[in-house]
Amino acid sequence: MTSTTSLGPMLSINDLVEANRDVLCPFRISFQNKESTTLVQLSCEHIFRLLPKKRLVCRAKVNGKQVLVKLFMGSNAEKYLHRELRGVNALQEAGLQTADVITHGAADQGTGQVLVLSYLKGTESLQAQWDHVSDQQSRLTILRRIMPLIAGMHDAGLKQNDIHLNNFLADEQGQLFIVDGDGVEMTRQGSSLLESEVIDNLALLFAQLPPEYDDFVSELITVYNARTTRAKVEVEALLSRVKFRRHWRLQRYLKKIYRDCTEFVVNHKWQRYCVTRRELATKEWLEFLANPETYIGTGKRLKSGNTATVALVEVAGRQVVVKRYNIKSWQHRLSRCWRPSRAWMSWRNGYMLTMLGISTPLPLAMIEERFGCLRGRAYLILDYVAAPDLMHWSQQKNVQEQLPIIKSQLSKLFSIWLNNSISHGDLKGNNLLISEKMDIQVIDLDAMQMHSNQKQHQHYFQKDMQRFLKNWTDSPGLCDAFEPLVQHINAQIEQLK
Repeated sequence: MTSTTSLGPMLSINDLVEANRDVLCPFRISFQNKESTTLVQLSCEHIFRLLPKKRLVCRAKVNGKQVLVKLFMGSNAEKYLHRELRGVNALQEAGLQTADVITHGAADQGTGQVLVLSYLKGTESLQAQWDHVSDQQSRLTILRRIMPLIAGMHDAGLKQNDIHLNNFLADEQGQLFIVDGDGVEMTRQGSSLLESEVIDNLALLFAQLPPEYDDFVSELITVYNARTTRAKVEVEALLSRVKFRRHWRLQRYLKKIYRDCTEFVVNHKWQRYCVTRRELATKEWLEFLANPETYIGTGKRLKSGNTATVALVEVAGRQVVVKRYNIKSWQHRLSRCWRPSRAWMSWRNGYMLTMLGISTPLPLAMIEERFGCLRGRAYLILDYVAAPDLMHWSQQKNVQEQLPIIKSQLSKLFSIWLNNSISHGDLKGNNLLISEKMDIQVIDLDAMQMHSNQKQHQHYFQKDMQRFLKNWTDSPGLCDAFEPLVQHINAQIEQLK
């Protein structure tokens, strides 16, 4: 039986497991101090991370002192606790700054372990700093700062298996800390990592950045090489590994977007499949997803066609675009029912572009009507972006002033597609939106493909380039402006053959 005070209810590990994702702060939990075997009570104030039934990381108070607490739940709790302890000890022995272990012990009730660490007050993750700035130079400064730290880890024979900017913290004086001992592995005790291990670990970090930052890998590795005692990292080998790791991360992520997880909620029944972003899953939003036809009927119609119907609607004060992929006839239904719907493919391609740093309206939800494994009519719900498409932009008065920016953005977009074996499939000017910040947002993604066959990709990509130039048949000035860009891309394709 739980008791409640102003510090929240007293919970057991079993209570946290049963709560699944619905753990609410504040709450209290008690554990046996490993050193003194006394019972210690902590009060959780704020949850940083929750992996249901496995792990919870929170800011808490123990004996009036603010601390960071990691709760490990289930039969593997002790294994993960000791892995975390080993990682923290390894970092400290290597002279690297991290949170100190205060105490740990078994949970008083249920199967679980509690680890209490010092709370690094006044620190901010480098990922948060990255998100706060948008200019390239500021972000490069962040990356330069962690290169010596990573070099120090590698020289000590350490690597973070899940290396990312959230695992590096900076305080107000600029001092850097490494956190998450669980991911720290000592592969070669007393000596630095092998060259292949170093390259793979650095590639894993760089692969999480937008592909445009590949151009700065050489500069960043110069900083790394200046601080390492081991053999210098070769940039060409590293860039090759970055490409591999980026594809690896992308494929792993694209499996997550169709299943229930931290980011998405899935409701799968015999007659219906629905996935939506978890942060949107309010009562009003779920009611909308249960009956999107009502909203389409009362919304602003953007497109009416045999293939698709598109409407702008408002849900919970948010403007969204609902795209319904229609079934035109029984023959069409028969041809579509055995394969993923176009909504399914657009959902996937939207998140593929996002992972590659390409702007596209954020996919918010996707619905397929089903009969068992057979698929029927489908819906895609997207964030609404109020921006002119490239065709309408080209008719504005200040086109010539903005043209160099657009050409630069298109060059970056096409290069990413080329380097990642992607073709759009319908590169009309209407499918490229121009935002106020002059970013290009790509829409209409149901024909987009990531090709495994290089020759096939080259064929379809060249068709994309032909279709793009066809947009400007009636605008010789713009055709002349864009043709060198297309010729440059086509020359790169020829070099790959």
